Amino acid sequence: MRMWNRLVGRPFTTQTPKAANEGRQRVREALKTKNQDALEKRLTNETLTKLGLTRASLKDQDTFDEFVIELEKNYQRFFSRRGKELKGTGKKVEKPELFLATGSLVKNITPQLQAQPKGPGERSYMRTVTKAAIEKLRQNGYMIDTADFQALMWYPEKQLFRKLGVAPGRGADNDYLDAAKMLAAKEGFTDDQINQALPPSDGDGAVAVQPGSEGQTSGVSPRASRVSPAQQPRVAAALAERIQGSDRRSTPRGAVPSQQEVKQAGQAIKAVLEIGKPGSRYEDGIRTLDDVRKLADVINISLELFSNQEALDAAYETAGGSGGKVAGFFQRNETTQRSRAAVLDEGAVDVLGVTTSEFDTYITALHEVLHGLADQQYHPAILNKFGTKAEGITRPLQKVGKNPLTGRIEIAGHGSWEQFVGRLLTNNTQTPKKLRNKVLKEIKDMQAKADFRPVGFSDTNSRSAVRERVGIAVDPNYRKYVRGAPEMAVDPLIFYMNNPKQMKKDYPATAKAIQGFFQYSTRVQFFTHPLAMAMAVIMAVMAKQDEAADEEERRRMMPRPGILNQPMQPGALSA
Repeated sequence: MRMWNRLVGRPFTTQTPKAANEGRQRVREALKTKNQDALEKRLTNETLTKLGLTRASLKDQDTFDEFVIELEKNYQRFFSRRGKELKGTGKKVEKPELFLATGSLVKNITPQLQAQPKGPGERSYMRTVTKAAIEKLRQNGYMIDTADFQALMWYPEKQLFRKLGVAPGRGADNDYLDAAKMLAAKEGFTDDQINQALPPSDGDGAVAVQPGSEGQTSGVSPRASRVSPAQQPRVAAALAERIQGSDRRSTPRGAVPSQQEVKQAGQAIKAVLEIGKPGSRYEDGIRTLDDVRKLADVINISLELFSNQEALDAAYETAGGSGGKVAGFFQRNETTQRSRAAVLDEGAVDVLGVTTSEFDTYITALHEVLHGLADQQYHPAILNKFGTKAEGITRPLQKVGKNPLTGRIEIAGHGSWEQFVGRLLTNNTQTPKKLRNKVLKEIKDMQAKADFRPVGFSDTNSRSAVRERVGIAVDPNYRKYVRGAPEMAVDPLIFYMNNPKQMKKDYPATAKAIQGFFQYSTRVQFFTHPLAMAMAVIMAVMAKQDEAADEEERRRMMPRPGILNQPMQPGALSA
């Protein structure tokens, strides 16, 4: 509970001045000499002497509070000693009114960890989140139950609270290995028998995780090896059966992250732009052209505004495009790593003879700049593995697969959001089918139905729709264009940037996918309440699996020298 409340930003109980004042009055009444018994008088006088105070000096509230806190500590020491003396006698330690009052008041004047959910609704939501996290681990081959998950979360949580100076409760920081050793000793096995049964140590007493052979499994925790009882000597079989259950079924496992990898995965990353974060400048998204310029600068995109259609068309053709007549375009650049976005400036007359409005320039600029964000490398497993040196790189284009919505082959930069969406489109992904279908359905619904929010602009026109709805309905070529990976990737990014709250409400699965994909970026993040340690474990597992599946990643991480690539398909808002 304490971990959950810490993660949602509610680590301490709510304390009210009224409760504190009522508590002080109760203590003052109990402190009157006529109301005190011998124990109360003795501990009161001991505390006053220790602090160098008199009863008269307790009129000052700060002094009084300091005295009460020390008096309560004094009583707790007495309580502990007396409890040991009465152990086995059936008697209980006395607790007079004074110490009932001091105990209550101390809770109201010192920070207390929140140990309960807000109510039944939050408790139910906690269970839902836990089940979802366990299911993500199951999808990656880590079959643990709720009790395992709780232990996995609580082990580092206890260490954190201890580091912050919180007094420990009952129980030690024992992991599965420690519990197994204690259980074996309790069963009567000697230390030598236990050590012989366990796998080799990594040098500090921790068991080195061994790759499982057929019929065997590796441990969930880096310090534990979950083994198949049928394959091990009697001691190991006893440990495994008592911890895993005695059904003698082994569970397949993938690559297991080390403790350091889990720690790295759980580190909080602060980004320059935190989209949708309450109280921040970008709580309501990227709202102005100046915000778009800031975004372009942060992700190393050159944003150019053209005063007339002819100049924009000429720049487009110089970049390698053909045909012209575009509202804007994006050009990737692997060589310099500074890609380019170009749009018509406010007041310019477009190809349809319409004067470009302030909103037109803003939303088109956001569109093209976000083609750059979608094209860069931000895959969380890669950033978790290599750090910021791998962030935002424009990688070589790779074949993703055939898109059934368009009949075309999709290509995208490695480790990019566009590649992720392309894999969803081509079904070339380990993403669960249910989630994959939900995200794709949300993006298609967004393109067909959603409107951007033209708030704060002096003039707007009908081009506030995410996509040209008539074009999607009647023009096969336009429909194929918007159903391609580049546009399917950029549209949810634009909608999220333009209206974070609406995005999370109307398209929750896609919002979560975006939040998770960019979670390790130091440039741009899409804010959500963190589930830090749970996500740390899950992302460490995924990063480890990526490492096992792609040994060439280290050699291919940095951009290779090469000529300027041809531009990607321009990203006009309408055909």
